[in-house]
Amino acid sequence: MGILNLEILQAVPLNLIYPIGGERVTSFCYITWQSNESLEIDLSYSPDGGITWISIVNDITATYYLWDTTTLDNGSEYRVRVVSSTPRSPGEDHSANNFIIHNDPLPPGTSIYSQVEKAICRAIPKERKQRVIN
Repeated sequence: MGILNLEILQAVPLNLIYPIGGERVTSFCYITWQSNESLEIDLSYSPDGGITWISIVNDITATYYLWDTTTLDNGSEYRVRVVSSTPRSPGEDHSANNFIIHNDPLPPGTSIYSQVEKAICRAIPKERKQRVIN
């Protein structure tokens, strides 16, 4: 008779920080999350309130991702999901509510790079912006 070893895996706390629902996202958006462990993360989005999920990126190790939404249709039922893809460290979180993606056409003379700069500036806390400027 063989010996059966069972290992119980405990979910790792994984918390989506942004977007959690109710936001209006345009162009580029930082998806941010936190965990008390270093994890590989798979990101996905849902255009229909969480019924279907579409991959954004897999196996990233940062705690943020700059998401280009310019190729997505405008809509009001978007959600984002973060899932640990690290073996032995399951964990998952998603937007609690829907958020809006609304991408207006870029005004003439506006580059896509200026849109990225705006997204980066929105992601920097106000007190840090002041330190950078001073």
